[in-house]
Amino acid sequence: MAKTPNVPIHAPFLVNAYGFFDDFTEFSSASTTGRWTSTSTGGTNAIQTTGFVAGGILGLVPSGGTPAANDAAYISGTNGVFQLVADCPIFFEALIQYSEANTNNANVCAGLISGTVTSALQSGSGGPSSNFYGAMIYKQGHSSGSPVWSTVSSLGTTQTLNTSKNTAGVASFVKLGLLIEPVVGGTAQSTAQTLTVSYFLNDQPLLQNVSAGSGYYPIKDTVSFTSPVTTYLYPVVGVKNGATVTGGMENVYIDYVQVWQKRAPNTNSPD
Repeated sequence: MAKTPNVPIHAPFLVNAYGFFDDFTEFSSASTTGRWTSTSTGGTNAIQTTGFVAGGILGLVPSGGTPAANDAAYISGTNGVFQLVADCPIFFEALIQYSEANTNNANVCAGLISGTVTSALQSGSGGPSSNFYGAMIYKQGHSSGSPVWSTVSSLGTTQTLNTSKNTAGVASFVKLGLLIEPVVGGTAQSTAQTLTVSYFLNDQPLLQNVSAGSGYYPIKDTVSFTSPVTTYLYPVVGVKNGATVTGGMENVYIDYVQVWQKRAPNTNSPD
């Protein structure tokens, strides 16, 4: 049976999976023992819930009364329960909207990362962290041009970055998804030799910003790795002000987040 009423079309392995679907009908920014831990980098920053909204909405507010460069706000999983393991794909999805108060300078990210969540986005609109395990879809702040969604998959400092042709608009909620598939291979099919990462916007693949042949192709990263990667991954959604702040709040609003991973065989199971 499906484990969520919103069965992701890119995660058919849900019948043998663990994970969660969170609609944010309740949330405590003071909690460090629940599903989420909230983090802000400025002393006056706040992470707030929006009450009395059908379906539940969580707001990330990176700044207090006076927005400053590089103010940030994140939520991340409290416990690391997802891991890169052979033949155990992971699906992440978040329905979010963001506000752009300083001419495309907002920095936004959503995905799965290891390590310190406050380093997910670099200061000065420098893009994603240069050292982590996992994958993210992100929007990088800049003062000119049209904002687009970009992607990164990372195994430590080995990274694959792509800029899509898909506009990162702010008018409505968008669904950001990624599918990590550690492919089984090697001797006796016992080790994972290849890891692929696919990225989705509103259930459709994010497309490369360079056409090839007859059209634009989906972004799909392929990297070599050894299973299992012992570093655990945490779901994250975050926002960070850019280097230029003239006023206004670069807020992010989250309708839901869901993460699922195929359950690894348990040799100690009595079944």
